[in-house]
Amino acid sequence: MQPNGHPIQHGPKDDPWDTQWDMFMCLLGAISSLLFLGRWHDRQIRTLKAALR
Repeated sequence: MQPNGHPIQHGPKDDPWDTQWDMFMCLLGAISSLLFLGRWHDRQIRTLKAALR
């Protein structure tokens, strides 16, 4: 509670699409990390496998 007696609000304020926008941005981040870091990750796995043989 705030000092004036009103409850503290967390989350969207007058924006019904706030949660959906957050989830969309998470999706874009996941897709871009797969696209930009996927090959590097695969190369690291191959290097590790070769070192363990």
